[in-house]
Amino acid sequence: MASRYWVGGTATWDATAGTKWATTSGGAGGAAVPTSADDVFFDAASGAVTCTLSATAACLSLNFTGFTGTFAGSSNITVSGNVTLSAAMTFTHSGTFTFNSTATLITAGKSFSAVTLNSASSNVTLGDAFTSTNTFGITITQGTFTTNNYNVTATSLSSSNSNTRTINLGSSTVTLSALNGLQFPTVTNLTFNAGTSSIVMTSTIGSTIVLNGV
Repeated sequence: MASRYWVGGTATWDATAGTKWATTSGGAGGAAVPTSADDVFFDAASGAVTCTLSATAACLSLNFTGFTGTFAGSSNITVSGNVTLSAAMTFTHSGTFTFNSTATLITAGKSFSAVTLNSASSNVTLGDAFTSTNTFGITITQGTFTTNNYNVTATSLSSSNSNTRTINLGSSTVTLSALNGLQFPTVTNLTFNAGTSSIVMTSTIGSTIVLNGV
């Protein structure tokens, strides 16, 4: 495991290392491109720049504490740890964040595109309120999604296979805007703990709950 700090100015996060990455905050560039074993940091020393995710990427954790720049792009990223955004940053990324391990997701009020849990060891817990704007919303393919009593606003919350997966809603208000906002066409091996949550369907053309193919 290693640390990678963005020092590349306005540029793309891709498979070309160049001078984009350092091993310390504000350090000299030239470190290797992050892998799934590396913790990635964008901080105050990264500058008010734009990093565009231009190709599929992976990292261990992703931390934007202190960053005042922009994280953009439409490519997907797989994360094996925590994701921490910063209120001071601009977040326009439109790809999918895939979680494959235990993680806390802190959005700092930013809207995500789509989030997927895609491993038996995926165990994602919200650290604040969550908003997703993409058609695909939140997809639980495997693992556990826990709102931690924070509110969720998304197009949809879906899980459509027979893998072992758990959804814990606690006392959250979950607002879903798609026509089929709540989609569980296969409930085999699904544990759905609604708690005292409220599920609000806001589609203007009617709302449908897809449950066990019905």
